[in-house]
Amino acid sequence: MPGVGDGAAGPDESLSFANEVAARPGPLPLRATPGAVLGWAWMGGVLVLACLRAAKIAVFWRSVARGRMLPENRLMRALARVKSELSIRSEVPLVVSSGVSAPAVAGTWAPRILIPAGFAGAVSDEELHWVLRHELGHWKRRDAWALGLLEWARIVHWFNPLVWLGARAARLDCEHACDEFVMRRAPSAEACAYGAALLKVLGVVGGQGGSPAAVGIFENKQQLKRRIQMIAKYRTSTSWSVVAGSGLLAIVAVLALTRPARAADTPKPSTVGDTVTTSAPAGWQKNGERAEGYAVGLDRSQPHVKPVSAYIKSIVPDAPGFGGFMQSISAEDYRGKRVRFSAWIKTEAIERSANVWMRVDGLSGLGSRVLAFDNLQGRAPKGTTDWKNYAVVLDVPNEAEGIYFGFFIAGEGQAWFNDPKFEIVDQTVPTTKMPTRPAKRVPENLGFDQS
Repeated sequence: MPGVGDGAAGPDESLSFANEVAARPGPLPLRATPGAVLGWAWMGGVLVLACLRAAKIAVFWRSVARGRMLPENRLMRALARVKSELSIRSEVPLVVSSGVSAPAVAGTWAPRILIPAGFAGAVSDEELHWVLRHELGHWKRRDAWALGLLEWARIVHWFNPLVWLGARAARLDCEHACDEFVMRRAPSAEACAYGAALLKVLGVVGGQGGSPAAVGIFENKQQLKRRIQMIAKYRTSTSWSVVAGSGLLAIVAVLALTRPARAADTPKPSTVGDTVTTSAPAGWQKNGERAEGYAVGLDRSQPHVKPVSAYIKSIVPDAPGFGGFMQSISAEDYRGKRVRFSAWIKTEAIERSANVWMRVDGLSGLGSRVLAFDNLQGRAPKGTTDWKNYAVVLDVPNEAEGIYFGFFIAGEGQAWFNDPKFEIVDQTVPTTKMPTRPAKRVPENLGFDQS
């Protein structure tokens, strides 16, 4: 018969074992410590702000893509000229879109220059060059990339108001630095011209600043006022520049006190008497190689088929280049069809020509490619003529993206345009497309031995 010590635990031993098991530590219950709460709050704030930022950028680029248009040849020529001035040899993507409120540079890894639709036609060549110098300054300095880092700093340190204030100050300083970049490469006498160009931009875009997803040419009127002050003081050496700069400051001060115009507050076109306006008709935009040398508007004293005619008139002696007004539409509804743009024209002392024109463009790389074009070459009226109907007829290829059409005069004189029509015609109507030189299949004269 086994004893107490032969394989069975005695009463004392069993009690000791139970006490030992009871004394062993089990898993600790979870506790919401202050540090953990703060950590989760910080992470939640970062996630929320990052998602909002991503959504805002996605909406911005979607708006840009929806309103994208082909850039005008004049705009591309101005870009090429300013790139040459700044010794920029790499490609600089340029996008024209109705989804952009003001000129800007956007894109962290592949920055692009964004120009509002119709902006180029609303400014002179000199003003356009100043704007492109500023935006290429942002592009060359990689400001979009730097401000992207600042945006992430705000997201990560969302709880720190000093970081937000610092990021805002850095964004404003970025514009001051870009202004200095532009002025350092321009004669000091042109400081006022640059300031005037900034004011013109303010007027053209209606006081709207840039998008948070882009580095705009200005953020708000008050910030622009500070920049004009710095530009006016930049390398000031004459009393005239001080007077001119003070005049610019006075203008900006008045503008800064006015609220941005709403759609209902948009001013009506200026008028001369009761019959003539001096602004492009609604839906059209002024354009031209030397648009500042020409006036455009409506004239009720020259009725024909319709009671109101549009006009173009030279306003400087020996008017250079050409000037007029135009509009553009998507080619989507006209691909594979033949279209005609026509109008009645009356002229008075036209030096070179008065023209109806139309162009069909397609996309090619970063720019545009002309698919079809006509501007009444060889049959446009000049001198003084009575009303006569003129038309251009073009085919719209399936690869077409945009259709541009309008009116212009070259040289001195005045022309009136009445009852314009844009319509689809059948194949029995012959096209008036100007002949284009076919693309060469092989290179030629590579040795320069042919004169």
